[in-house]
Amino acid sequence: MGCSVGEACKTTFLGEGARVYATSAGGDSDHLSDTGWGNLLRQCLEELPRVDTFICCAPRIGAGKPIVETSLHEFRDILYGSALSSWLGQKHAIMAMREHGEGGTIVHITSVLARSVANAAAARCAAEAGILMSAKAAALECAKHEDNILVHTLLAGPIEGDATDALPQGAQRVAPTEIAAAAVFLASDAASYMTGTELAVDRGFLSR
Repeated sequence: MGCSVGEACKTTFLGEGARVYATSAGGDSDHLSDTGWGNLLRQCLEELPRVDTFICCAPRIGAGKPIVETSLHEFRDILYGSALSSWLGQKHAIMAMREHGEGGTIVHITSVLARSVANAAAARCAAEAGILMSAKAAALECAKHEDNILVHTLLAGPIEGDATDALPQGAQRVAPTEIAAAAVFLASDAASYMTGTELAVDRGFLSR
C-alpha cells in the first residue's frame, strides 16, 4: 500500500495487534495480472499463517482532465491501475480465504467519486464506481457461497495532504487515520453481521 491511507491502515492495524503484510503498486506484473497477484498472495502466506483481512487501497491515478482531452491510453491506465487491480486483488484474496476455510474480510478503500462527480474527473469516477459495484457483487457471491467472507467498501473524501486528489464541490478533506479507523471497524467482530457495506468517511458530503 503506497498511499498515505495505506500507510495509516498499516500503522493502525499493527497498533491493534494484527500481523500485517503490506505491498504497494509496483507495475503491471505485480498488480495487473493473475500471475502477479498470485505471487503476491503466496509471498504473504510465506510470512503469515493465513489471510484473515485484505485491505485494498485503490491508488489515485492521473491528473484530472476533461473527457475530450483524455486519450484512450490515459483512460485505460486509470481504469486498469485502479479498478482492474482492485478486482484482481479481491479475486485472489477470496481464493486465499476459501483455501483456509475460516472466512475473512475484504475492505476496498476508494473515493466518494464512486457516488459523486468532480470536474474533469470522468475517468476517475468510472474507475471508483467500478470498484464499488465489483465489491458489492463479490459480497453477494460470497454470501451465496456461505464461505463467511465479508466484503465492504469505504468511500473516502479527498485525502488531507494530497493536493492531486480530486475535490468534488462542497467536499472537505479527510485525515488518513480516520479512514484507517473505519477499516479496522469493518474488519472487527463488531461488523460480523455486515457485508456489502458502503461506508462513507467524508464528513457528511454524500449525505447532502
